[in-house]
Amino acid sequence: MKSIKLKAYGKINLGLDVLGKRDDGYHDLDMIMQSVDLHDVITITKNDSGEITVKSNTSKIPNDKSNLAY
Repeated sequence: MKSIKLKAYGKINLGLDVLGKRDDGYHDLDMIMQSVDLHDVITITKNDSGEITVKSNTSKIPNDKSNLAY
């Protein structure tokens, strides 16, 4: 299999409390979420270089290691 396509469904935060900052820079959260039918389509393709690359159809999404998909 060279590539797979997945739907990444969205969610709405109905309640969100930030409990504190962790040592890794992220925050502990307490939240109430509701899933929704909106989604992005994510395609994962194996390349011959062995390196990870991120591509998007918009310049608003980072293509480097700061993208959580990386």
